[in-house]
Amino acid sequence: IAAWVRFGFRRIWVIAGSLFLGIFAVPSFAVCCLTFFIFFRAYSGNLEQCRNMAELYRNGEFPFMRDTARSDNLYRRACDGGDSLSCMTLGDAFQQGQNHEKNYAQAEILYTKACDGGDEHGCGNLGGMYEHGTGVAKDDSRAVALYNKGCDAGGFFLCDYLGAMYENGSGVARDYSRAVTLFTKACDGGDGHGCSNLGVMYEHGTGVAKDDSRAVTLYSKACDEGELFFGCSYLGALYANGTGVARDYSRAVVLFTKACDGGDASGCGNLGLMYEHGTGVAKDDSRAVTLYSKACDEGELFFGCSYLGALYANGTGVARDYSRAVVLFTKACDGGDASGCGNLGLMYEHGTGVAKDDSRAVTLYSKACDGGELLGCSCLGAMYVNGFGVAKDVSRAVTLCSKACDGGDGHGCSNLGLLYRDGIGVSKDTAEAQRLLRKGCSMGNRSEERRVGKECRSRW
Repeated sequence: IAAWVRFGFRRIWVIAGSLFLGIFAVPSFAVCCLTFFIFFRAYSGNLEQCRNMAELYRNGEFPFMRDTARSDNLYRRACDGGDSLSCMTLGDAFQQGQNHEKNYAQAEILYTKACDGGDEHGCGNLGGMYEHGTGVAKDDSRAVALYNKGCDAGGFFLCDYLGAMYENGSGVARDYSRAVTLFTKACDGGDGHGCSNLGVMYEHGTGVAKDDSRAVTLYSKACDEGELFFGCSYLGALYANGTGVARDYSRAVVLFTKACDGGDASGCGNLGLMYEHGTGVAKDDSRAVTLYSKACDEGELFFGCSYLGALYANGTGVARDYSRAVVLFTKACDGGDASGCGNLGLMYEHGTGVAKDDSRAVTLYSKACDGGELLGCSCLGAMYVNGFGVAKDVSRAVTLCSKACDGGDGHGCSNLGLLYRDGIGVSKDTAEAQRLLRKGCSMGNRSEERRVGKECRSRW
């Protein structure tokens, strides 16, 4: 009884103090009631109210002044009392440096506590730290375990993350069927990125039978749920190509515009392509320049920086500026875009915007070829057969031109045809030479696609 009386008197003092603050300090009946309610509930040990008060102090929301120390203290009290969301929120503050210096060790402790308490976001954030090695030793298998725990707890976005780990074989044996199951679970749970990843699996027939129509449906769902890149941009590409749906350039433009306006760099790049070629919209090269610039600035290296560099190199929609083109191709190449490396190789081979340097061109063509850019293979073959920037090696030239031609590059077929015509590196064969030259002619020259306006040397 004595303990109850003491508790009762303390509560009375809190109530009286709250009423005094509300009535005399701030002459508003509504604020009086709010102040009383917050202090009363927090004092009574309600963890949710403790967390809510911490948020008010953190944001400096009326009637409280911003006070990070008091906010942290309240979050910690709630976290220690078992409120996993408070643990996760405070972990975010330390991990992201929100009103704090970054402290990954503290973030790891708090995320662990949140995850152990059943908060799927805590599991996901901790998994992200282990997957990317942020403040902890990189450990993909640990990330897999955490994503799995969060997925089982109802975090559908973590089912998507886990699916990606299975798709890529990161921290777990690659299993496309398992990835499909997880992407399906994420998508059915309302995660747009899960729908888009599932759409990719159906589009390419990975882990499931190829089904372009199903991919269209999934990308549509992802786009409607705000997934701009894999959703709207990928759906726009299917409409532009008539894959799984009737070709509709106007619809593609609408989708690319939605993606671009929402901040998706790929959408801006694709939209620039539509304006450059007048596909689904009136041709407008200056508008294409603007869109490629936006895409490049936001990290889209291929449709952004490489395509923009080509417009500067050709003076299309903008004053010709070879030096600017070189800068853009360099940015694309350094970022891993094979097309940018190939374009930059052409600039060095011809001495356009930079000092002529055949050995540098060879290095860039090699990087482009290794990255899947077929014209890079063809141009590299030409350098080997001529001995430009590298020791002459006709056998290597035949291999490179064959790779380009087999992959669908017309320039590679033409170069290979010339080798057969002249009997360089292969037995002279006029019939085969004519077949390859016709094939190259029918394919067209891939340099037109690259839009640089220059070709590597192929006459010997």
